[in-house]
Amino acid sequence: GKLFSTIMFFQYDFSETIRYSIMLIMMVTFYLFSKKIRIDRAFNWVVLIIISYSFINIFLFIFHESFPGLINFYNLEKRIEENLFLYRNPGIFTNPNGSALVANLLLLFYVVSQKYKLITWNQSICDFVVFSFTTLAIISFASRSGFLAFGVIFLWYFSKYILSWSIFKYAVLTVTFLLISDSLFKNLSEQNYNVFKNSINLLWNINEQILNEFESDLIKEDGNRLFKIKAAYDNFLKSPVLGVGSDRNNNFDLNSIAYHNDFSEVLVSSGIIGFLFFL
Repeated sequence: GKLFSTIMFFQYDFSETIRYSIMLIMMVTFYLFSKKIRIDRAFNWVVLIIISYSFINIFLFIFHESFPGLINFYNLEKRIEENLFLYRNPGIFTNPNGSALVANLLLLFYVVSQKYKLITWNQSICDFVVFSFTTLAIISFASRSGFLAFGVIFLWYFSKYILSWSIFKYAVLTVTFLLISDSLFKNLSEQNYNVFKNSINLLWNINEQILNEFESDLIKEDGNRLFKIKAAYDNFLKSPVLGVGSDRNNNFDLNSIAYHNDFSEVLVSSGIIGFLFFL
């Protein structure tokens, strides 16, 4: 795809194409390596990693002003300058959406581990602790995509309890935990509490947020997902079979919009052939 765009559209930069190619090769390599792994011990450490990840993100969110060393370690100085902490928690990956993504990936790892009975600790206690800590972290990130992903994982995992007494028990425990957390945030810092409250409001009105995304002006390059889909479609039509590579500079033929979507990126960069291999 990159060779095609170099010849046909005079796109001479190869850096991103090489980067994405290495990433995809690593994905396949790690997958093949994982097939050789023999599971011979419990995955209880997954619970500890999730607690640690949620804790450090919430700790930084509340006490970031008191620990400049940690801010420097996680490269969050720019987020302090932008006053992002006044509106949402950027997390240790410096981007709220990225930090929420990692929280959900860890949660998914936990869900799969429980499905295959790889965690030997008491499941009820682990479920409560893991989902409570992850819920707090997700709320602090105020990420719409994070909320949706968390909701899907949560509903799938607890669907088996819908018609049992356990769902009531989990609901009472979760509400109690959130009320305690709400009181804690309120007493620690009014700024943190307002972020927490605004994030809950965002979650409560998630349907309106999604509708606003669809109804926003497609002409503006303001991060709108539909605009990015259209940009990807325009590039895809230039070379639907082979693609045009990952390095796309604006010219008469191509646009260089960042799609923020793996499927769009693979389809545009490597065409239908690459997309089928990816699937």
